[in-house]
Amino acid sequence: MSNIDIATDGYCINQLIERVKSKIGDTAGEQLKQTAVEVVQNCVDVYSKTFGFGDVGANGTGVVNKSHKGKIADCTTGLIYGKVQSSKTNTTITTLALAGPNHFRCFIVLSSNNTWFGKKTADRFANQLIRWSCCF
Repeated sequence: MSNIDIATDGYCINQLIERVKSKIGDTAGEQLKQTAVEVVQNCVDVYSKTFGFGDVGANGTGVVNKSHKGKIADCTTGLIYGKVQSSKTNTTITTLALAGPNHFRCFIVLSSNNTWFGKKTADRFANQLIRWSCCF
């Protein structure tokens, strides 16, 4: 599968990475961004293969032009899991911050059934994703 051009910069992602670097350092911040680039690149490629080209990516329209009927394509679903304090939430927030400039418009994040933990996660998303509307 060929890689479609993706945006790797934008107001939200740039501001987020600067804040993250000030907390965890330049190298860790760049590694976090690189992980997000790889995830978004995969999402753009799989989406384009499934729904057609031109909806997402650096030059995407942000509009679904073709519906998909049939099986879900490989690599279109995912689960993030890991040890406590292993940067799962930061990775997800960074990936969403980069998905926006690539014309993905809606994200659903599932969290714990623990009310306190779910609120903490929601607050982190709302505070980190500046210029975005977050509904909880």
